[in-house]
Amino acid sequence: MQLTLIQSGFFYCTGGAMFGVIPQKIWRKRYPAYGEMCRLSTNMLYVEMGGRKIVVDTGTGVKYPERCKSYGFENVTNPAVALSSLGVPPDEVTDVILTHLHFDHCGGCTGIEKEEKLSITFPKAIHWVSRKQWEHAQNPTLLDEDAYWPENVSPLEDAGLIGLVEQDSEIYPGVKLELYNGHTPGQIVPVFELNGLRYCFTGDVIPTSAHLSTLWISAYDIYPVDSVNEKLRLLNNAVVDNRILITSHDTDTLAFTIRKVSDYYKLKNEIAIRLCKI
Repeated sequence: MQLTLIQSGFFYCTGGAMFGVIPQKIWRKRYPAYGEMCRLSTNMLYVEMGGRKIVVDTGTGVKYPERCKSYGFENVTNPAVALSSLGVPPDEVTDVILTHLHFDHCGGCTGIEKEEKLSITFPKAIHWVSRKQWEHAQNPTLLDEDAYWPENVSPLEDAGLIGLVEQDSEIYPGVKLELYNGHTPGQIVPVFELNGLRYCFTGDVIPTSAHLSTLWISAYDIYPVDSVNEKLRLLNNAVVDNRILITSHDTDTLAFTIRKVSDYYKLKNEIAIRLCKI
């Protein structure tokens, strides 16, 4: 059994995008600031357990560098290269869990071969997506339509590699998929039980450790009231189950537990986990 965090690339967003109405002088006390910008990571997770080789999210991938240029992406890694550095050939990956279908979470599912032909990065893997998210991606709102790039996932559908999740489910022993709304409908938050510990990849329900504050909501969340309520549900589950949280975009605080103090949730302990930097 093993669990490895892969930082597959870095990019920049304004504090207003990541923290909404929270003033810069406040959020920069909890998250590093580069002027008005935040430096973020596109975190992936690799989990090997029970004969399954599981990837959670795939970053932006490398097929459209110019399209990602406005975000200042740097050190972007092909997910297949990242897995190969861990000794895992891409065709041995059995499952890819996609928290949601925004391009920075699923762009690495496909690449481009010669003559601009799309290829599938993990050709034998089931790619798990919630039905709510899949349907939303086919008909997004005006607020989030630019985040969905069909070429990231359409080859997976054509190849019969999409597994739709209808509700909270345990897809394998020790692998539970929970669904959360707010940032986008039907976001998957996977929870893994490894060696007596519970690891939870929070996706964009809690994109960085600074977002533990209940009302710190990203401007990218299309249903902010739902985001608050769903974040509270995830935070409460984390306290009750003593989960180790791993966020999708934090660059420095990689894994941590939390505690509840009165009506607030605070970081309790940072937890050491294996990190792969390419």
